[in-house]
Amino acid sequence: AASSAAAQRHTLCVAVLLTGHMRTFARTAPALERWLAEPNDGVDLDLVVATYANQDAASPRFRDKTTHSTSAGAAVSSRTILDAYERVARWRAVVVHVYDEAEIGAVLPRDLRRQSTHVAKMKNDEHVAQVNRIKRTLALVQQGILMVQDLAERRRRRHDLVVRLRPDIELLAPVDLREVLGVVVTTGGVEKTPTTTPPPPRGSVVRNALVVPTTYDPRGGLGIRASQLATRPCARNGSLVPTWVQDHLALADLDAMSVYARFYHAYLKPHIFSAHVETSLAKYLDSAHLRVACL
Repeated sequence: AASSAAAQRHTLCVAVLLTGHMRTFARTAPALERWLAEPNDGVDLDLVVATYANQDAASPRFRDKTTHSTSAGAAVSSRTILDAYERVARWRAVVVHVYDEAEIGAVLPRDLRRQSTHVAKMKNDEHVAQVNRIKRTLALVQQGILMVQDLAERRRRRHDLVVRLRPDIELLAPVDLREVLGVVVTTGGVEKTPTTTPPPPRGSVVRNALVVPTTYDPRGGLGIRASQLATRPCARNGSLVPTWVQDHLALADLDAMSVYARFYHAYLKPHIFSAHVETSLAKYLDSAHLRVACL
């Protein structure tokens, strides 16, 4: 029993958090096995999904109406999500919650123009609709982190890392989670731990680093290049302060990811809000003193 407990302490425990509309999830799910599960053999992987019943947003984005809404009008259930992901990887635990948009709609602004004067300057109703859509998406990130925390409490095991990504993200290259942990440690100002040794104990990692990989397809094969949305400027050691941070995929320890999720509350603040959610996210992370490192 003692040896089993010791082995558990030295096993990297990671939560893979999917948040947002499921969209092209049937296409992108196999990439999680190929580029995340298989390269990280021996890592405990939990899957947590926070999504809406509508498979896609009710209305496409005004910038790309022809390619964005791939499954408009379709609905998903916990069963269809479980069927798609349980067969592509061996998850230690799987938690899925399919929300109705009205279920967490009470905490969203009812009238953006009346509530926020800087938003009131928007003349196009489609822009306002997009802001509401972004708020609903950010709400799922926050709910997802709460689900990860609840799972950790029930398992009595804190996750060393959280990998948060949208369901329509298709990974294109291996993601070495032990390497990510090393980047988190290094960026936090602590000497990097070699990947051949157990991860550092809780408390030794300074929780102020967010890692953003660059090799992924941001729309699950719909023709948008990752370079078009890449975080910039960005350095591996977190020494640069980005002015644009992609909001599709991020990795961090649980404390840093909890700070990341609170962007939901800050998004509409005048000193944070901008025309692009990526620039707003960059402003928020800088104000929250959360460094950004590129992998």
